[in-house]
Amino acid sequence: MIVNFKNELNNKSVGELIKKLDEVNKEDGPHTLYFSSVGGFSSSTELLLHYLNNNCLEWNLVANHELMSNGFVLFAKFKGPKLILKETEVMLHLFGFSINTRDDVKNEDNLKRAKLDLKESNKELLKLYKSIKVPNKYIKRIKKGEDVMLYYEDFKKFKL
Repeated sequence: MIVNFKNELNNKSVGELIKKLDEVNKEDGPHTLYFSSVGGFSSSTELLLHYLNNNCLEWNLVANHELMSNGFVLFAKFKGPKLILKETEVMLHLFGFSINTRDDVKNEDNLKRAKLDLKESNKELLKLYKSIKVPNKYIKRIKKGEDVMLYYEDFKKFKL
């Protein structure tokens, strides 16, 4: 069976995808998930990754079109068989965050905690990039805050 996901990784899209995957998992495999994402929320990405790595043992993950930010993180951390199609664009960068606030609320402690969490998340992200052999020239650009766009010839040597 084939499932296609081309969306941002957020609570709604991931919840809908998990429902589809649950239905397909009732049938005999193997199955294929065609996956394209511009990224999204880390919490949604981690939820989907946990689901895939624990419930989709007979699935192939095929990246197509766009594999950006958390979309790439999910692909890199997926434990099953995977393939990136030749025309796929990959984008790597460090994580960022936004925080909702009002001018009548003191949230300096929340902001400090969020910044510490972000710093730790980016450390882990850089470890992931290094573990899959992203070349140093790209790591340096990523550390400077750049979005690094990669194409097949660039990422085909990664250890995914």
